[in-house]
Amino acid sequence: MNDLAKIVTLTPVQFWALIALFLPGFISLKLHRFLERRPATAAEALIDVVGFSLLNAVVLFWPIYLNGALLADKQPYWRAIITNAVWVCIVGPAAWPLVLRLVERYAIRGGLLLGEQKTAFDAFFSTNEPCWVIVHLEDGSRIGGYFGGDSYASAHPHSGDFYLQELWNLDENGVFDGPIANSKGAIFHRSDYVWLEFFWDSP
Repeated sequence: MNDLAKIVTLTPVQFWALIALFLPGFISLKLHRFLERRPATAAEALIDVVGFSLLNAVVLFWPIYLNGALLADKQPYWRAIITNAVWVCIVGPAAWPLVLRLVERYAIRGGLLLGEQKTAFDAFFSTNEPCWVIVHLEDGSRIGGYFGGDSYASAHPHSGDFYLQELWNLDENGVFDGPIANSKGAIFHRSDYVWLEFFWDSP
């Protein structure tokens, strides 16, 4: 109860300081994990939250400071306060994971960093490029399909599982011979196939 009473008795400036320091990190963390498509340990999540919050506070120091000054005024200018809050709590936190990902990709392409993908499977599907796929199954049979915007491939530590949004018939030569009627695709586990064949052009 004492802790709750302390929070309730915070001044508007103190309450704003708490929001500006902690909320952005959680928003950035959610977007960052969504882009990475992998779970994080508690320690990794804590480090990311603190790191993103500090980055946000340093870069957006001026609107954070302005809101503190405006809230201390007897007649706060709420339009400016709300605008600054949107930049600090929404725009900035949403931008940092995207900026970080662009920097990582530039550094990887420039040879400054090693790729973050754990397997060749992860590296290929991380591009999100649509393609045609021939799945070579354990029994020697083949299945054709389309990997597009509605398809999905899992990443480390579950690399190898993927969903093809559409299945296609293959002729004797392995040429795509039209979609399977009413196909809604199929899910393949790593143990289902031996290897995958990819084609960038339309069949």
